[in-house]
Amino acid sequence: MKLGAWFFSSSNGRFDLEAPRGTLNVAQAMVGAVCESLGVLTLDSQISEQEVLARRLVPLALKERVDLVDFTDRKAAQAAKILAGEMTGAAKNYAEFQSLAKSVDAVGRGGICSFLRFSSPERGRGYFIFGDSGPRLWETGEEISIVPVLNSLGYEIINDELMPVSDVDFRA
Repeated sequence: MKLGAWFFSSSNGRFDLEAPRGTLNVAQAMVGAVCESLGVLTLDSQISEQEVLARRLVPLALKERVDLVDFTDRKAAQAAKILAGEMTGAAKNYAEFQSLAKSVDAVGRGGICSFLRFSSPERGRGYFIFGDSGPRLWETGEEISIVPVLNSLGYEIINDELMPVSDVDFRA
């Protein structure tokens, strides 16, 4: 089953809520969406053509205003006793972030605004919107190729047969 662009996840994402609640992860800008989608692959200057062709950008417009806790604001982050680096840094697991999301949801806020992990702060804000878990049959915009975004960032898209093989295992 293809989950589609409007999917409120209750799996193991950074701010995912436990079922029956879920979290929709969207980026403010196309660059942020592409970098989040590719994750650690953005650490290299070359990206596999297969990875690129497997992804599309889908513009979304929320049906209503959502009240978010803005952890890009230093005072809000300090009140929650977190540092900006903690929000964007690598984590072995997301238990603390998920607990934070659960607390934000419990007080009736609609989600979290945070810097994204794989984008620079000036272009990498993400919105983690809470709702009942699962897909929504809401309208989306036209799908867009991610190739122009990657080209603008200076990435080289390489035919998979020409890609070097890495010994590094990121699954640890």
